[in-house]
Amino acid sequence: MSFNSLRAGANRVLQNRVGGGKRGGGGSWLRWSPPQMPPNGQKVAEPVLYLPGNYVDEYDDTHPTNPFRRFRKHNFRKGDSKKDFRSIICSAGTNPHAPQPCVGCHEVDHGAKKAEPKDTVAFNIIHLVNYHHVPYIKDGQVQYKKDKPGEPVMIFEPCERTPVSYNCKWCGAEQQRPGSAPLVFGRQRIHEMGLGHLGNILSVERQLGNVCANCGTGIMRKYECQQCQTPLLDLGQLNIPEDKQEEFIQKFLSEQQQCPNPACRFVGLPQIFEDCGYVGWQKVPGRGCPENVETKPMSLFDTVVYLQREGEAAQSKIVCTDMQPLSLFRPLDGRSMPEVLKEVAEKLVDLVAAYQPDSLDVQAKILGVQNPWANAPQQQYGGPPPQQQAPYYGPPPQQAPYYGPPPQQQPAAPQQGYPQPQYQQPQQPPYQQYPQQPVTPYPQPQQGQPPVTYPNVPASTRPPYGGNSR
Repeated sequence: MSFNSLRAGANRVLQNRVGGGKRGGGGSWLRWSPPQMPPNGQKVAEPVLYLPGNYVDEYDDTHPTNPFRRFRKHNFRKGDSKKDFRSIICSAGTNPHAPQPCVGCHEVDHGAKKAEPKDTVAFNIIHLVNYHHVPYIKDGQVQYKKDKPGEPVMIFEPCERTPVSYNCKWCGAEQQRPGSAPLVFGRQRIHEMGLGHLGNILSVERQLGNVCANCGTGIMRKYECQQCQTPLLDLGQLNIPEDKQEEFIQKFLSEQQQCPNPACRFVGLPQIFEDCGYVGWQKVPGRGCPENVETKPMSLFDTVVYLQREGEAAQSKIVCTDMQPLSLFRPLDGRSMPEVLKEVAEKLVDLVAAYQPDSLDVQAKILGVQNPWANAPQQQYGGPPPQQQAPYYGPPPQQAPYYGPPPQQQPAAPQQGYPQPQYQQPQQPPYQQYPQQPVTPYPQPQQGQPPVTYPNVPASTRPPYGGNSR
């Protein structure tokens, strides 16, 4: 999966948003979010490696594939809280003209505020920190396996030793009882984000694309004529915002360009020449890859990035504080990255299954409301209105004539308090059966005789066989 597919997919989603479950892809402990930078500005960024996927975008009419999973999500605030939400995956489907039942959409249509379904995406990632392998505790109680009573459900919890805090309850438990909370390095997680943070990740990808993965120096790209290598585009003189440069360059590369060199004047697609060893716009002597090594731009899927979140609520953004090529990253447990990836990323979380909408009953239970379709399973919420017969403005329809026997008159209903009158059915005279008249067939030609003709009708006006003489 190349960085171009990430940029193309992210740009499609950002430009064609449809916004305004299951609570986190197979379990809330699978989700990861960049740590929030404290008010003192201390760096708390954590290293992660993004893993490419291949997911069909069901909300795009062309159904392209993206390296992330796209879905829509309702977030309902818990009371007046600005941080605690009840979330469900929208089950209305992808067809806006025939939406399917969704408890979240029903609540929005009946007055719920700021809970419209929002476009959301999810990446598979490797969280490159220490984890403790510990029992799953819920409501202060250790949870045990249903099929194996007495055996606790084991999960991985991140070690709480951070640059901000050195206190970790699991490290304390491990010191008191060795083996109760063993340390392991790196776990697979899901990074779920809205479109604002997806734009931040796309900016990180552009930033990575300007650094060589082999030598770590800056990359200068030149767009040249295929024949004489005359520059066709000077990026330093482009007066275009950064978020629009990618679109402009892709359009420039897809169109025929004429060489400005009077001795060449070649017309064709530009070629890209990438050279590393730059600091800013200046080439530094002795830096960069050797001549026999090709420049290789970094991408989000082969670079360890250190991310943290800055700002509050809707104004927050994801910031990359550092980056390191995957080949140079050293795990904390002393193993090599190929060994870590073989263990942790051998089987990725299926994001399609993880973000399937819950049933209507489960949606209602999460939101704490009644299921509107509990007693009407056949009703479709938000579907097309029932078809009504269009009014008819033409002439009144003509009643077909009736040739049968005259209808018999029904006696009127007797009024209360009066004797019911007796009616006598008049006798009808029997119908007379007329004798059936013999039908004279047309004369047929005899064998050896001339065919029958119509002597009194000219041949030019004679009707064809089976035709109408009128």
